[in-house]
Amino acid sequence: QDERERAEAINIQYVELAEDYALAKDELEKLNQEKNKFFSIIAHDLRSPFTALLGFTSLLEQRADILPAENIKDYAQTINESATRVFKLLENLLEWALLQMDRIKYQPQLFALQKITDKTLEILGPVAADKGIALTESGEAHQAFADPQMIDTVIRNLVSNAIKFTPRGGTITIKYATIPDGPAPDGQAPDHRAQVSICDTGVGMDLKTADAIFHLSSNLTTNGTDGEKGTGLGLLLCKELVERNQGRLTVESEP
Repeated sequence: QDERERAEAINIQYVELAEDYALAKDELEKLNQEKNKFFSIIAHDLRSPFTALLGFTSLLEQRADILPAENIKDYAQTINESATRVFKLLENLLEWALLQMDRIKYQPQLFALQKITDKTLEILGPVAADKGIALTESGEAHQAFADPQMIDTVIRNLVSNAIKFTPRGGTITIKYATIPDGPAPDGQAPDHRAQVSICDTGVGMDLKTADAIFHLSSNLTTNGTDGEKGTGLGLLLCKELVERNQGRLTVESEP
């Protein structure tokens, strides 16, 4: 009987060890995919804009005195676009790295969602207008209890993404709503969650792509409708920030 019990206990330990090994293996594979993604971003996504920066600044340095003003303006625009892309990429990489190291302070408070979206509209409104896209709001923006800095990053990234994938003449609408947070206890009013939806008339995506966009290993970086470049980190960053605030980020789309 003792031998049998000892054998059963050892078997249980073996099963636990096997489960721990499988979990560790999955975690290791995930970390390896993240490492490969970072190397890919550094090797390719950082290199491309720097190539344009170096090339056009070199041209300006060598021929600024003989180039027509129109050419100089075009070169300056290309340099500005490349520098902006590098800055956005580095900003996302830094925020992602801080999030992974748990170095971003979570400071939730009650705040008006309207203040956050007003800031986004102020910053990205001209970008949308330049592309001929109407950026509007719908519904009543309520107060929410979360980290306003994190939510600001999320909404700004999602609106920026919508502009990227919406063709000229399209529309982007920021919709506000509240949804019940589960069934209410007897005799009590239900708790609610604030819901913000970024709806666009963009190119859309199929179910397989929609399921893969929040995974770092997917590497689904695609160009926007005007050839805008992306890093593949923005949506992943948004998802992690929303979940850090006990929220949920979902996507509904079709091509």
